[in-house]
Amino acid sequence: LVGNTTPIILYGGRFGFKRRLRAWQNGIGNSIRFGSQQSEVHHIKSTKKKNKKPRTPRVSEKSTSKADFHGAKSNPHSRTSSTTREAFGDKSYSSLNIVQVIKKTISGRFGYDKMTKCQELAIPPSLEGNDVLVKAKTGTGKTLGFLIPAINRLQTTTSRQDRHGVTSILIISPTRELASQIHREAKQLLTYLPHLSLQCCFGGTSVKKDLNAFRRLNFPDILIGTPGRINDLLQNHGLQDAMGGLQCFILDEADRLLDMGFRPDLDRMLRMLPPKNTRQTLLFSATMPKDIMNMSNFA
Repeated sequence: LVGNTTPIILYGGRFGFKRRLRAWQNGIGNSIRFGSQQSEVHHIKSTKKKNKKPRTPRVSEKSTSKADFHGAKSNPHSRTSSTTREAFGDKSYSSLNIVQVIKKTISGRFGYDKMTKCQELAIPPSLEGNDVLVKAKTGTGKTLGFLIPAINRLQTTTSRQDRHGVTSILIISPTRELASQIHREAKQLLTYLPHLSLQCCFGGTSVKKDLNAFRRLNFPDILIGTPGRINDLLQNHGLQDAMGGLQCFILDEADRLLDMGFRPDLDRMLRMLPPKNTRQTLLFSATMPKDIMNMSNFA
C-alpha cells in the first residue's frame, strides 16, 4: 500500500465466506502478503480500535421511520422518496370514507398514517364517483391516489357474480417498469382482499402467458398494462367483451403517454371501451399541456 490509499480486500475465510476488509498503511510495511494476511489484519483492527472516533449515524434516504413519514413504518416494498416525504399533508387515511380493510392495509402493510397533499385533493372526489384530472409530480403518492378509490369502489359496489368474466378496473401506464410498480402496490393493497384478482400485461412478454391468466382468472378484476399490449388483447383476444362492465379507467403519467407517441393507441383503445358516461375516468399527469386537456375531454 502506497501513500494514503484505502484499498478494499476481499478474501475467503475458513468456510469460503468472502470477507471485506479496509487497510491503511499503518506500520505494517508497504505490502500485504496472503500468507501473513490474517495476523496483519488483526493488527490493523486493534490499532484502529484504540483511535476509534465516535461516528455520526447515517440516515438513509430509503429509511422509513414514524417520525420522518408522519406515521410511516418500515416497508421493504415502499417507494417512499424524499419528494414523498415533503408532500405529506395533515389529513390521515382514517378520515376517508373507505372500507376498514383498506385502512388496515395502508396502516399495516404500507405503514402510512397521513396522506400526501395530492391524495387529500384527489381521493375524496374520486370516492364520490367523479371523473378526476390530477396534476402532480412523480413521487407525490399518485399511485395510491387512484388505487384506493378504484379498489374501494370495486369492493363496495360489486358482488362476485357482478365481477364474473368482467374486468372492472383498467390502468394504463407508459412503460413496463411503471406498470410493474403499480402492480406491486396494487398487490399490497389487496393483501386482505384475496377475492379480487389482479394482472399486469405489457409488450415483450408472451401473449400466451397473458391469455392463460385470462382463462385461469376468467379475466382479472383489475388489469394493468401498456397501450400496445392492451390494444392487442382488446382487438384479438376477447378482452373487449370483458370490458363491458368496466367501472374505472385510469391513465397514469398521461403526459409521458403522449410524449412517447401513444395518442393514436389511446384513441383506438377508447373506441373499444364502453362510453365515458358509463364509467369513471381518473387521469394523472406530472404536467398539464393542452393535449392532456383535449384527451381528458375525449376520455
